[in-house]
Amino acid sequence: MNFKYWLIIMFFYYTPFVNSSGYNFELKIGGWSYHSKESNYNYNEVHNGLGLEFYKIKDKHNFGIGYWEMDDSFSVRSQHYGFNYRYNIDINKYKIKNINPTLSFMVANRGWLYFDSDGSTTIEKHKKFLIVPSLNVNINDFFGFDFFFIPKTKSTFVKRTFFIRLSFILNKF
Repeated sequence: MNFKYWLIIMFFYYTPFVNSSGYNFELKIGGWSYHSKESNYNYNEVHNGLGLEFYKIKDKHNFGIGYWEMDDSFSVRSQHYGFNYRYNIDINKYKIKNINPTLSFMVANRGWLYFDSDGSTTIEKHKKFLIVPSLNVNINDFFGFDFFFIPKTKSTFVKRTFFIRLSFILNKF
């Protein structure tokens, strides 16, 4: 589904909740990665991403839905959407308001790299279901970072990947 359609659906469906306590409406932008250098493949590491996430907050538990679109590691325009669970840990020290370990259950419609028997590579775009852990670190009520570590596995990614993006909590401005 195209990002603008998700944006419209999320905006109109969740607008009544945006200024309510107990909810977070977050804009995600950017996306920068580092891939372990186990091969000579030239990965894209600047992702030009844009996304939205909406969370219902219940005590320290956050239940959310989200959509993220970016140029993936193979420069293929990709879409990621699904459900998130976050647990809030208040820090209020070292210029960090809180950290939120997150588990995302998502569909990734992106490029996938395959190594052919002759040593050449093929990139194919298709959907896969993924479970991805991450860590959201909020500096204050309005701004934070999302950190991802994607391990090297045969069924998901060829290389270990570190990924970061910016997070703005829109209903706190």
